[in-house]
Amino acid sequence: MPIEFVDRNKGNLHCAKWRVDFNSANGEISEQFQLPGFKSNIHFNVSCTYNKINEPTKSPMPIPTGKYVIELSLKQLNVSHVASLSSANRDSVSDYYLQHCNVWIVTNENAKIALKRSFDTTDWHVKSEKFQVNIQNAQAAHSSLTFEMWIESKSFGQGEIKALTHLADYLFVRQTHCDVHFTFEDGQQIGAHVHILSARSAVFAAMFTHDMQETKTGKVVVKDIKSDIFKELLHYVYMGRTKSPLTDDTAQQLFLAADKYDIADLRNECVDHLISSIKLKNAINIMIWAHLHAIDNVKKAALDIVVRNAKEICLTEEWERLANDYPDLNVLATRCIINSAQFNFGDLTKIN
Repeated sequence: MPIEFVDRNKGNLHCAKWRVDFNSANGEISEQFQLPGFKSNIHFNVSCTYNKINEPTKSPMPIPTGKYVIELSLKQLNVSHVASLSSANRDSVSDYYLQHCNVWIVTNENAKIALKRSFDTTDWHVKSEKFQVNIQNAQAAHSSLTFEMWIESKSFGQGEIKALTHLADYLFVRQTHCDVHFTFEDGQQIGAHVHILSARSAVFAAMFTHDMQETKTGKVVVKDIKSDIFKELLHYVYMGRTKSPLTDDTAQQLFLAADKYDIADLRNECVDHLISSIKLKNAINIMIWAHLHAIDNVKKAALDIVVRNAKEICLTEEWERLANDYPDLNVLATRCIINSAQFNFGDLTKIN
C-alpha cells in the first residue's frame, strides 16, 4: 500500500501511515515515497523485513493469531536512484537541505520504536532493532499491519548553505588572512582565525586572551592530536560538519579533541556515531575505550551488545583480552551477562 501522509501541522515533523500486507510466512516489502512540501530530490525508501513465528495454540477454538518478528529500515535516496524522476528533476536543486534528527514508528499496539542511524553506507540510513508484533486476523496467512512513521527534520535554506560554504572555503580551505597557526609533530601547519575559533569554543577563547603566549606569537604547538584529526576539528568549526565521513577510529580521536576544546556539538556527533556503529565484532573494543575515557552512554551501549551476544563474544580473543587487561570491566560485563534473562546459564563455564 502506498505511503499516506497525515497532515498534523507539525512543521518539520512528518507523520506517514504505511500498511504492510504479510502474504507469506517471511519476506521483505519496500516502498518509495517523497516528503510533502519539498522538491523532488528528497526521496526515501522504506523496507520491512518480517518472519512469522509458529506457535501451537492451546485453546480448542483459538482466534488465529499472527506473531511476526519485524525489522524496519528507512534510507534517503540519491536522486540518481529514483527511477520515477525526469532528467530535469534529477538535475534540480532543492530549496532546502534536510537534516533528519529523529525517526520512530508507532505500531498497532501503540509501542514507540526508535530507528537508529546506521553507518554501513555513506547514505543517510536508519533502522530499527528486531521487534515482535501480534496480529489478530481470521486469515493469519494474509495479515496486515499499519505503522505510523514519524520523521523529524531540521531544514536549512540553500542560501544559508552556500553562504556558509563560500565563507569557509575562502577563510579555511584557502587559508586566507589567518592570524593563528597550529603546528604539529609531523611538520604540518594549519592556519585559522582567532575570532572564529573563540566564537565556537570557550577553550579557544581563553587561549587567545591578551596575556597568553598564543596571542603574542600567533603560533600554537599541538602535541597530543594528529594533524589530520585537528584539521577535521577545524573543518567542523568552520562548516558544522567533518570533511570525511566518521569511522570508529576517527570518531574516537575527534571526540577526545572536541572534548579538549569543548566543542559540544562535534562531541555529541562522535558519540552518536559510535553508539550507532556498535556491532558484535567491535563491541568489546568500543566498551574498553569508553570505559577508559569515562563516556558512560557509549560504554552502556557497548555493554548491552556484549550482553545480548554473550554466547559468541565470550569465546573470542577480545574477551580474553578484556579478562586479562581490564579485570574490573570484565567483572562488570560478566555480572550483567549473568543477570540477563537472555543468557543460558549452562554456558557460563565458557566464560573463564
